[in-house]
Amino acid sequence: MSGGRREKVKTGGYSGGLPQFGYASYGHQLVVDERQVEIVKKVFALRGQRWTLHEIADALNKESTTWRGMQLQPKQVSRILEYRSLYRGRYAYAKTETKGRQEAILS
Repeated sequence: MSGGRREKVKTGGYSGGLPQFGYASYGHQLVVDERQVEIVKKVFALRGQRWTLHEIADALNKESTTWRGMQLQPKQVSRILEYRSLYRGRYAYAKTETKGRQEAILS
């Protein structure tokens, strides 16, 4: 099973699992979740202004932003930041990274 996932990643495909915030899975592909795009962009913009993870989570929670129905925690903000390459149109799995088929959220 993992061999098939690695092969899929080599061609930029989505290997499955719970999609990262900002994306949804549709037809075995990652597609942009338009409801979450601005949140992802805002997280990176605020972090670029040297806001802490706590400050970012608090600011987004004041705007009623949620992470799968719950208030954002600093850990979820950290996870968004960890996936910069995904948001720039790359895809990685098991130490393999390539140009992804998904639309980039960040330029």
